[in-house]
Amino acid sequence: MNDYDEVLEKFKAYLEVTKTKSTTSYYLSIVRKFLRFVNKKIDDITIDDVILFLSKIKNRASAATHARVLKSFFKWLKRMDLYENIPVPRYERKLPEWVEEDKIMRVVDNFIKLYRMRGDKKLLLEICIILISYELALRRSEVVLLNRSDFDPEKCEVKVRKVKYGMGQVSEKPLPISKKLCSLLKEYLSIRTDNDPALFVSMSTGKRISKEFVRRVAKSFGRIINKEDFRHHMFRHSRATNLAIKGADLIDLVEILRHENPRNTMIYLHMTSKHIRERLRRLGEEV
Repeated sequence: MNDYDEVLEKFKAYLEVTKTKSTTSYYLSIVRKFLRFVNKKIDDITIDDVILFLSKIKNRASAATHARVLKSFFKWLKRMDLYENIPVPRYERKLPEWVEEDKIMRVVDNFIKLYRMRGDKKLLLEICIILISYELALRRSEVVLLNRSDFDPEKCEVKVRKVKYGMGQVSEKPLPISKKLCSLLKEYLSIRTDNDPALFVSMSTGKRISKEFVRRVAKSFGRIINKEDFRHHMFRHSRATNLAIKGADLIDLVEILRHENPRNTMIYLHMTSKHIRERLRRLGEEV
């Protein structure tokens, strides 16, 4: 087995400038897996090695992710004059999965009715997490890092901490939330008895919630809508797609998604075109 430690440490340092800790770890795990697979000096790696490695991955979406990571790795090697840039095969990008807003709101409204009947504080916490995740298109880490001070109950606005670029840095521009969410957050905070600065805390420990807790909330939501593969990030995809369908332009979507590169936002506009074509096709069938 070849020793790639020095190269991987340098690549890690590069990733840490623009990626979150979890994304950096994920990228490194894929590169390590690839290097173990080829088991040769970096100078001896060829495009055939990359193609063979990717061919072993049966899931197309996963193969596309691996290809994207390896492309980033080889581009970095090229910039560092450590190796030539290998043209990693392109995979057609899979359109993000999403849920229509009406369906999300029906579930939320049913949860609210259930909370009014039972007075379950944990359910109120979960409702707030679902709504704020959807309305502000939040990543899991962004939900976890929210503080009480980020929420302005008078203006019904929330400041989001940028975790992808600039770890934990609070955005200068607060984002508006619905009156429904604003009211629920006020109610949730009014029944809190702890002094923790976090906006959301565990009902059992009184401490800031974890990303795992947010993941479980999303998973439970998925079971309610009969979508077992539902992940928290789908709230983000759903918000962007629903806004695009309503007519939001690229500038609007970049602001709500907080993308550094607008090209990452373009996919939602493509999804809108596909959605419109599907709607027209269905309407044609009903005539």
